[in-house]
Amino acid sequence: MSRRRGARLPALPHARTFLRVLSGSSRINTTVAQRIPGLNWEPKNRLTSLKQVEEALDRLISSHGEYCPLPLSVDVQAELFPEVIHARTDRRMQREKIAFNRKMRREEKALEHAWLLRQNLLGQAMTELNFQSPETVNAWYTRWADEFDARELAQGFWQWRTRFTSL
Repeated sequence: MSRRRGARLPALPHARTFLRVLSGSSRINTTVAQRIPGLNWEPKNRLTSLKQVEEALDRLISSHGEYCPLPLSVDVQAELFPEVIHARTDRRMQREKIAFNRKMRREEKALEHAWLLRQNLLGQAMTELNFQSPETVNAWYTRWADEFDARELAQGFWQWRTRFTSL
């Protein structure tokens, strides 16, 4: 009702409400700052003021824990909004899992591709062997021995040998 009449919200409404629930007062002081979970406020800290803490707290609460500005630490965010930290951890783990699966698929494809290339090359060697005579088979073997070991060439050689009864 008061909003319709043009009344403005008080400064830092989220932080003020939080502080009122936490301590009974809507203003922050050293005692209240020390009671904020995860803050670890030191009264002698001259790097940041309580006003900065209050503004950061308002931003944290108004963003439902998504944005944790300085001087607040991630510990405050984890204490006040553990579900945000949990969701981020879950998302990070899911991204890592997806990245790992992609990497594994890429490596598997690369291995499969290399295997197919090798099989094609072996097929080429066997095709060339079919056009060899007993006099030229040694040159064929010398050419392909650098690419394949004897076990890989043996099966094709023994099949080729059956065509020549004199061997």
